Amino acid sequence: MERSRLKNIILLILVLVNAMLLIALASTHVQESSARKRLTSQLVIMFKNNGIVLNAEKIPTELPSAGAVLHRNTDEERTMAVLFLGKSPKTDNAGGGI
Repeated sequence: MERSRLKNIILLILVLVNAMLLIALASTHVQESSARKRLTSQLVIMFKNNGIVLNAEKIPTELPSAGAVLHRNTDEERTMAVLFLGKSPKTDNAGGGI
């Protein structure tokens, strides 16, 4: 078999494989999109059945971050304790931010 003919056959096979992968990717994208639309409509219906109006456009499409970092402000906590207790509270340092 000629070398150029063999190259053309290999290129044709590669083009076909790429086309199949593109179709598979598009199919997955369409399925995810329709699943998200179904989920959104079901959420709106569920909230509506419980008397809550939910705007479908306000539902985020991205997942929230995995975690949050919390910071304590002991001075603000002391100020709030004085506000609620009416006098300066006694504090003990138990270590570990407790």
